[in-house]
Amino acid sequence: MNCPKCRARSKVIDTNSDASVNHKKNKVGTVLRVRECRNCGHRWSTVELTTDDFKAYKATDVLKLDEIKEAVQNLMNTVNQIK
Repeated sequence: MNCPKCRARSKVIDTNSDASVNHKKNKVGTVLRVRECRNCGHRWSTVELTTDDFKAYKATDVLKLDEIKEAVQNLMNTVNQIK
């Protein structure tokens, strides 16, 4: 993945695959990764969903943008607690 600041290649410095988001009746498995730019040192986080989970969101339109933001924030809080 390329750095959002300088577009250079990045490396994964931390992964948390045990995280999950509970939204109503849906339980979505996620992978959280903290990445670091090899060039400028900028750090950022990514949240990965399986293709099936993504399709389920798209097909049912379960989550609205605000709910997605809240889910990502909850995941980031979990990552920060682990650190």
